[in-house]
Amino acid sequence: MAITAMAHVTKFDKKELEVMRERFLGDESMIKKSQYDAVINDVKVRKSDKEILDRMFILFDETGDAAVDWKAYLSGVCLLMKKATFDNKLLCKNLL
Repeated sequence: MAITAMAHVTKFDKKELEVMRERFLGDESMIKKSQYDAVINDVKVRKSDKEILDRMFILFDETGDAAVDWKAYLSGVCLLMKKATFDNKLLCKNLL
């Protein structure tokens, strides 16, 4: 599914993105799948949104070791924010 199409079906917004960012902040640039799962469960995103976010995690896992650069991952997730203009999505990406 294309990013544009996914953006039309997700209910993910900036609030959830900010919570994820706060939870991922730290010394490490990479987050493991287990850390990601814990944060996603805490954020309580919709099941359909979780499925899309999980697919994006796999997409950003370049080496197949179940870890992603969290800034790169959240930059991709910014494109899925509901009710955000393209400029707002780019601004959000730049705040990471």
